[in-house]
Amino acid sequence: MIKVLKFGGEVLKNTLRIKKAAEEVKKIVDKKFHPVVIVSAMGDTTDELLELSSKITKNPDPREIDMLLTAGERISMALFAMALREKGIKAKSLTGSQAGILTDTRHSNAHIIEIKGKRIIEIIKKGEIPIIAGFQGVSIEKEITTLGRGGSDLTAAAVSVFLGSKEVIFYKDVDGIYSLPPKIFKNAKKIKELCYEEMLFLSEYGAEVLNPRAVAIGMKFGLKFFIKNLYKKDQTVIKKEAIETPYIKAITIKKGISLLVLEKVKENFEIPQVAEFLNEKNVSVLFFMHGIRDKKGVDLLYTIESKNFSKKIISELKKMYKPYRIKVMEKLGTLTLVGYGIGDSPDILGKSMKELEKNRIHIYAIFSARPGIIFVLKEKDLKKSAKILSEKWGLIY
Repeated sequence: MIKVLKFGGEVLKNTLRIKKAAEEVKKIVDKKFHPVVIVSAMGDTTDELLELSSKITKNPDPREIDMLLTAGERISMALFAMALREKGIKAKSLTGSQAGILTDTRHSNAHIIEIKGKRIIEIIKKGEIPIIAGFQGVSIEKEITTLGRGGSDLTAAAVSVFLGSKEVIFYKDVDGIYSLPPKIFKNAKKIKELCYEEMLFLSEYGAEVLNPRAVAIGMKFGLKFFIKNLYKKDQTVIKKEAIETPYIKAITIKKGISLLVLEKVKENFEIPQVAEFLNEKNVSVLFFMHGIRDKKGVDLLYTIESKNFSKKIISELKKMYKPYRIKVMEKLGTLTLVGYGIGDSPDILGKSMKELEKNRIHIYAIFSARPGIIFVLKEKDLKKSAKILSEKWGLIY
């Protein structure tokens, strides 16, 4: 039986840790499973490679950045294969292109089209363990591509689907998912189980434990994900929707948010055009809201990531949508409450709003969906707000 194992960058930070990861793989082999291993670049290798490029040029070609960054996973996969061979386990390393991971040509953020994993299957049939470089693939134009930050998670999920495996074990530098960001709140509670909708909300709005695109694949194909640590027995399981009374399981925060407001637009305004324009400029729209229509029109609010959102883009928007007034509010962030069904609970929303307002925290926008509730607040209020609501809803020890 095949088990897909993904080892994160911090887990493979140095050669001692790679040897420890190889011991974990041996334990799984000894239990009569056949592992398929996906690796990230060691530690801060990706950031170090980006820093090297910045010393050459401030405007590197996206193609060459992809060529550069894929070197990180190549180092990990080769060392991992060597570590397994030292333990008497036959292993063979494969780059993303050798593994048959076919993508489009969006450099630095490519999407997987298909996995033509003939070599993966051949290696498994020989009784060897494939060690596959995550985060990378090859485009239909035969260009080397990368899948974006956290792309190795995406590789693991896609390979699991290709091989017909129903589980992926993610070895991380944390031993699961917590009720609050554990680096900020030391007394956060460990969450034993989450459904995919909850994990997707957490990933999209600040929790960096799992790539949200990987979570979406898991949800679509009914995979079970395990978040583990090599040095601890605890874990968080992510699986299909849980049927239970709605309650808040976690709170996450995300900085670097702006609110783009188009004021008093008329009925014939084509709302999707703005989001399409921002997408073309590589600006992520997190969610959209509109105000109450009156005789003058209606306000449209786009909550976006500030990264890549420049003065030039604002100027272009103003020219495109003249004479409408465009307002941008910056230095905002999102505070997201996560728990399946809480978005349908007026009681949870009302009490949370009341608690924030009681503490004089201004709410700029609110978005709710079944897996959670999102508040747009000032960046400087995020930590304080998370503390207030975590105490209110019992998320800390």
